[in-house]
Amino acid sequence: MKQQWSPESVEWFRQQAMDFARRAAAAPEPVPVGAEDIHTATEAEYRDFLKSHPANGSLKVQVYTARGALPVEKAEVEIAKLFSGNARILYQGTTDSSGILEDIALPALPASYSQSPDTAAQSGTDYQVSVFHPSFREKTAMKVTIFDQILTILPVSLRPQQQ
Repeated sequence: MKQQWSPESVEWFRQQAMDFARRAAAAPEPVPVGAEDIHTATEAEYRDFLKSHPANGSLKVQVYTARGALPVEKAEVEIAKLFSGNARILYQGTTDSSGILEDIALPALPASYSQSPDTAAQSGTDYQVSVFHPSFREKTAMKVTIFDQILTILPVSLRPQQQ
């Protein structure tokens, strides 16, 4: 039997989530590690990268607030790859009404790299993910590692902007 929620119960849960989000906004924001200025890599570096990363892995970004209670719709997601200290944005997209952006294909090293002791430590490809929304504090330069034929899920918790 499916339980029906009264409008009062739904409103109570919504208020609890909003109160939590306001309290979380008052806590100090951690400083992102590895946040560098984004510049464009040279075309030659990028072409070399694509040649050396012929496989693909995929990424799913889940953006939420209030400890996962509320999805963040229309959050802008940027995925960049560092090249010699500079970065190139490889993907930009927006989360759906569930706070999800999925089916992001990214270049990866072949799976065979993970099966040799000589190359296993280098089998993943690192990217930087940044998430922006006008109502929330931005999250920048989050490191995510992508592997061939593997779906990587990146949960991102955003905190509301202070009023």
